[in-house]
Amino acid sequence: MNKTGLATIVIVLTIGPRQATGQNRAASAASYLERADKLLQSGAYDRAIADYGIALQFNPRSVHAFINRGLAEQSKHMLEEAIEDYTRAIGIEPNAADAYLDRANACAMRDEVEKALADYAEAIRLRPKMAKVFYNRGNLRLGLGDLDGALVDFTSALEADSHYTMAYNSRGVVRQEKGDFVAAVKDFSEAIKRDPRHAEAYANRGIAFLQEGRSAEGERDIARAVSLKPTLQQAIERRVAEKLHR
Repeated sequence: MNKTGLATIVIVLTIGPRQATGQNRAASAASYLERADKLLQSGAYDRAIADYGIALQFNPRSVHAFINRGLAEQSKHMLEEAIEDYTRAIGIEPNAADAYLDRANACAMRDEVEKALADYAEAIRLRPKMAKVFYNRGNLRLGLGDLDGALVDFTSALEADSHYTMAYNSRGVVRQEKGDFVAAVKDFSEAIKRDPRHAEAYANRGIAFLQEGRSAEGERDIARAVSLKPTLQQAIERRVAEKLHR
């Protein structure tokens, strides 16, 4: 109450994107981006998408917001929307290698192989030492049956990052498919060395051991893989039947 006995009314005005000053717009965009990033990391994709949208109202040229909203959309299999956001990011920053990589991944998920390969190539041109570009392109080529191309890409990924555990495992798979079991075992062992709980690497090495006739070592690795990840049991059995009895 004031001295006249009347209640004082405090009116709080909410500042929207159109009313905010330049400084306030930047601060508001940064605040929403920070929260959206945390939501994205926690898997709250719908809320992250909403916050990135608000951030873009404050800063319509935020490459960060477009790329990360695309990642959230891609995680929800909203691939068309994700590709559109990556494309917008590239329109603002033509040298955004991450946007090309992420768009390539989304195109690969849509089986748009030529578009994916073109974007991977552009990402590599812009950032030749980005290991995950080579790794992802290698996986695409592996899925297409291009073993030689996949081998080159996984090797390039490891040249860019010698600690890339998944690249060792994937290169081992390629070498296994090519019948080079000794080299495959070496790659799977490198993956296990870097991640002793890598169930897939144990499974792959176990099958490679069986293909070499090293039954005891193969069975031991397969048992270890299943103990680490019981859901692999059926997949391992199928692969053993395929690789050893075809």
